[in-house]
Amino acid sequence: MNDELDDLLVDAKDWLSGQPIADNGSTRWYAMGNFRTFVEAIERDRSAQSIEKAVYSLRHHVTDQFDWSADYCKMISEFCARVDRIGKRAKNV
Repeated sequence: MNDELDDLLVDAKDWLSGQPIADNGSTRWYAMGNFRTFVEAIERDRSAQSIEKAVYSLRHHVTDQFDWSADYCKMISEFCARVDRIGKRAKNV
């Protein structure tokens, strides 16, 4: 799990660093901030329980913030789904 999660976190941070700066208070600004917090939470605690909580929290917070037609929202959703799969596999071990 660690190598896969390490690679995913590196990809997520690289993707985040390549994103344009969002206007303060915009939908994109909130979504990026929540995604950044999600990545940081997983870096701090990689346990299956922590991953489950981080995934739940991100999905809860971004439901109203996403422009589901925007590419950045699709990418955040895909990163979240990948982390969720990793966490579920770890929980079942």
